[in-house]
Amino acid sequence: MTDQAAEAEREFRLALALRKALVSQFPSDTQYQLGLAETLKWMGKLLNETGRSNEAEVTCREGAAILESLLTRSPNDRNLKYKLASSQF
Repeated sequence: MTDQAAEAEREFRLALALRKALVSQFPSDTQYQLGLAETLKWMGKLLNETGRSNEAEVTCREGAAILESLLTRSPNDRNLKYKLASSQF
């Protein structure tokens, strides 16, 4: 793994911790949930690009599960559908 990828992973892990804390503190705020799902998607992509496809799949699935949950509450939300489609591993 390059130094740049290692730094990106550290930053993503920090962002994930912060976003998970926000979702935990404000569980009804969909914007925090969306932010967490997006961060999980990008972390998954980084993990895949650095050869950790199993970890990447788990991470992407976690983000997709959040989006699926949001879609059950807003089934006609095209933005959520797009985000879910783009989060697939």
